[in-house]
Amino acid sequence: MEGAFGNHKNHYGLVKIRVKGDKREKLAVLFGIMAANAVAVAKRRNQQESPPINKAA
Repeated sequence: MEGAFGNHKNHYGLVKIRVKGDKREKLAVLFGIMAANAVAVAKRRNQQESPPINKAA
């Protein structure tokens, strides 16, 4: 679990929260987590899709 949080902090802008206020901090973390989930979903979809079949004419 700790490795996943470290990866998110390094790759999704969560190293240093640059906003002030409790609600804004939570929102910034939420957007970072949503970005990480979107990347994971996109990678999964790319693996599941079969490549297009090119037929010679």
